[in-house]
Formats: sequence, C-alpha cells, structure tokens
Amino acid sequence: MGRFHRHDDGTMHSHEHGEDQHSHDHGDHSAYDTGSQRIEVLEAIFAENDNQAEVNRKAFQDNGVRALNLMSSPGSGKTTVLAATLDELAGELAVGVVEGDIATDLDAAKLSGRGAQISLLNTSNGFGGECHLDAPMVNRALAGLDLPGLDLVIIENVGNLVCPAEFDVGEHAKVMVYSVTEGEDKPLKYPVMFRSVDVVLLNKIDLIPHLEADVDTYVARVRQVNPTATVLPVSARTGEGMAAWFDWLRRFAVPAGGVAGPAGYAVVEFADPESAKPGFEALRDAVESGAVELVDVQFLRSIAGVPSTLPGARVDPALGSFPDTGVLSQTDLDLVAEDMPHNAVAAVVLYTGGRIESALAAWDRDGVRVSRRGPVDPGDLTAARSSGAAPISLLRSVRD
Repeated sequence: MGRFHRHDDGTMHSHEHGEDQHSHDHGDHSAYDTGSQRIEVLEAIFAENDNQAEVNRKAFQDNGVRALNLMSSPGSGKTTVLAATLDELAGELAVGVVEGDIATDLDAAKLSGRGAQISLLNTSNGFGGECHLDAPMVNRALAGLDLPGLDLVIIENVGNLVCPAEFDVGEHAKVMVYSVTEGEDKPLKYPVMFRSVDVVLLNKIDLIPHLEADVDTYVARVRQVNPTATVLPVSARTGEGMAAWFDWLRRFAVPAGGVAGPAGYAVVEFADPESAKPGFEALRDAVESGAVELVDVQFLRSIAGVPSTLPGARVDPALGSFPDTGVLSQTDLDLVAEDMPHNAVAAVVLYTGGRIESALAAWDRDGVRVSRRGPVDPGDLTAARSSGAAPISLLRSVRD
C-alpha cells in the first residue's frame, strides 16, 4: 500500500503502485505496506475527530462564541500577528486563546497580559508530541477557558503546513499566516493547507524590498490554489495592513446585526433596591456602550415559591427603564421563584452580549446575591423573540 491521505471532500485512499502502474520514482514506501488495516485505522481516527469537532462546535454555538483556527508554518509570525490582534481587541471583544505547541510555554507567555484568556496546549503532554491540533486536544484545552464570558476563541495551531489543515477542530473559519520569507512557491507545494483556509495573511511585507519578488506574485500564487480566499498583505511588525485584518475579524466575531457574545441570563436577588442600584447602573452603561443588549428584565417577588411579577418602577423608580418584553415565560419565572426564599425579590435579566462583568462585580462588591447565571440556547431565544412568548423555558439550566 502507498501513502494514505484525506481529500478536501473527506474521502480517503492510498496510492497503490503496482508493476503496471506509472513508473516514476516516488521514493521508498515500504513503511506503508500495511494493507487495508492502515486505512481502517485512519478512517476511525478521522471519524472520532469529526465527532469531537461537532461537540466543540456545539459548545461554541451554545455559548455564542465564534472560533477561529489560526495556522502557519513555524516562523511565519503567527504569534506576533496574534499578539497585535489581542492588543487591538482588548476591551472590545472578550477573546480566549488555545495556544498550541509541541512543547514550552514561550508563545503563551508572549500572549499573556494582553487582555485575553490563555489555555496552553502542549501536544507533548499526553498527546505524543503531535505536529498538529485535533478536536479531542482542543476539547481538553477548552476546559481552561470560560466560554460563557467570551466572544471569540482563537486556536493557534502548531506550526506546520501539512497536518493542521486536515483536522476539523470545531472552528467556524480557518486563517493562515504566510510569510513572504517562505517563498512564493508555497501555495503550489502545500495546496491542501492553502485550499482549506478562508483568509491568508501575507505577513512580513515590510521585507519585500529585500526579496526578489513582489506582493502581486505571492497573491497570484495563492489564487492559483484558492481563488476565493481573502488575501490580506500585512506586516505584524510595522502594523501595515493590519487594520484590514482587524476589520475582518470584527465582522467575523459579530455577525451582521448582532451583538458580540452569547445569550445568557442572571438571577439577581436583593432585599434593598439601593444596594442593587450600582450593579443596574453598570448594566445600563454596558447597554449604552453597545456591549450588551437586554432582551427582557423581569422583577418578581416569591410568595411561598410562587412568583408575583412587579413593575420595575414599583421596586424602585430608577429600575423602571429596563425592558419588560415578556420574552421570559411563566415557566421561567416559576423555576426561579421556587428556589427563592419567601418574600424575596429578584430581577431575572435576559441578555445577549456576554459582557456583564462590570454589573456582576458591582453586585458582588455590594453584597447583592447573583443566585443563578448561565447560557441561553440561541435557537430558543430566536424563537421566543419572534413569537413574543417563549415556546419552551429559556432557563432550563437554572437547576444545574
């Protein structure tokens, strides 16, 4: 049996080279003489990976997170691009990074302190030192990130122009960094990688004057292999062209008409409205800044576990301006009230955007109890908003 590989459409086969087949020399293939057994094993590996990739993708979807697989060869400037990206987006988007490498935390250290959550993933630690990340590896690394609090996850893959392109890790898009110092022939030599990506960042263009080439030649070679990819010439070192990359990433992270981040809820219990006011003021500030969209806010009092809804203005005049849309169903309010002490007052806040940390911090500081908090299924929320009343409970996880 010859060399086994996977095609873009997911089909797999080996190249069998018998006596009557083409006779040009392909080198020594004796290491692959394992017959159909090898194909069966590798098919099982890819099937397991693809199943886990769907698990990862659902985790991203459930938390309203967009995920990006960032790939390149070693030394292309991938980590430098990522560091500049984190600096640009700090305070604007909540970003998590899965930092993949065979060994060391050198790149993770370069990215720390830039406003992002970092989860280090060394493939030498329990994964045999693989030259790529796969879906099970990424799944383990996601445990190191607080997905409900993120807008975007960037998976920095191991530096390699071959294997990373063949493994779906649950991402929504693939991006590669391609340095001009690698030579203009790389798209033709490594077509699987270049065909697999949505964006090519042609990096280190500040070095073009010192090379016998020009940007148009590099772009043309990429187009030969992948006519539809977005190609952005950049220099992570000087910043040239990086604005176009940042703009692309913002559009990717926040779909048209959307607010960055997941849909979620928080149940805020308080005895004294005055103590809760600073948190609600911080929430209002987040809305005005565009970081959060409030979908519905319901105030209620629990009477022996039964909810009695209250107008916000009746709780406190300052709370009357929050939206009372009715998207939260009676079932939602029943679930909340039955776990509350008798005569306790609470606000059930339903939001999209994910960045309510300033409000949570204010409530915690002032001794206000956030008794429940969790994600809301985006599909359920869309259905509830379109119908005007939730067809099922949006807060199913309130009992978790």
